[in-house]
Amino acid sequence: MAQRIASPFGTVILSGNHHENVLERVFGEASPEGPARSPRVPAVDVYETPSAYILMMDLPGVLKEDIDVKYSDGTLSISAEARGLQRTDGKWIMHERRVGRYVRGINLGRAISPSRISAEYSDGILELTISKPGEDQDETVDINVG
Repeated sequence: MAQRIASPFGTVILSGNHHENVLERVFGEASPEGPARSPRVPAVDVYETPSAYILMMDLPGVLKEDIDVKYSDGTLSISAEARGLQRTDGKWIMHERRVGRYVRGINLGRAISPSRISAEYSDGILELTISKPGEDQDETVDINVG
């Protein structure tokens, strides 16, 4: 018979062995690396000023040196790595914070001048400023995250 447990996240239905760890049943098996996850595509907010487009994306748990931003062939590519805490003095019970890769490609078109793209990273938010189109250029540029 299934057992129901009320929780703030809704009702959890348990079946089978009622003596196993409830947290592992709800959140998956605990491991130092956390659950296996494929790269995440971060959401992007975009707004426009008279002279530029501003893109903002959340990259929680990412260090500035683990962010790579490139512009090539009309596409802005962003990749980042969130690294988990390494603990050896116990066992993980729950590991919900995101670790792993973030990747996002944004087609800007070839009318963007890659030398006029700047990036700032602060408090887990990457902000890219893309000056509005000038002369057409076809080059590959690494963008330094300041």
